[in-house]
Amino acid sequence: MAAIGIIGGLFSFMGAMASANAARQQAQALEYQAIAEVQAADYKAKQEERVGQEQRAAAQRKGLEEKRKETYLQSHLQATAAASGGGADDPTIVKLSSDIAQQGEYNALSQMWSGESQAVGLENQARLDRYSGRTRASALNAEASAARSKADATILGGVGGLFGSFAKFG
Repeated sequence: MAAIGIIGGLFSFMGAMASANAARQQAQALEYQAIAEVQAADYKAKQEERVGQEQRAAAQRKGLEEKRKETYLQSHLQATAAASGGGADDPTIVKLSSDIAQQGEYNALSQMWSGESQAVGLENQARLDRYSGRTRASALNAEASAARSKADATILGGVGGLFGSFAKFG
């Protein structure tokens, strides 16, 4: 009869070891998931930063195009004024030239501000994504630590049960 009790204790111990092993595997899976979360967040953030840089560059090109249009209009104004027999210092021409310059500058700066605003928004989103990834990874690592503690407790319980079986029947 004592042998059956000891065998039962051994099976109980083996079950505890299997349970502990499963908890350790779960902990390892959580750690791998934490790494993957950080990598995914970093990848997404890099994509957002790249798009932000592209938005900024595109807006700069549009701003330069607005300045080119302004230069063309100024040239056209001067040519038209000269062809009509008027001078470049005619008050109407000076006023039109000033208006064209102001509007050209406004258009160029508006384009650049728009691109800069979009880029800053994407850069902020990238920072938020990285933070979220690290926060999620931290939570997963805490879960992994808890799973390891559970494994250790299961081992201790299994060893205690085994010794209890030996003490009872031994």
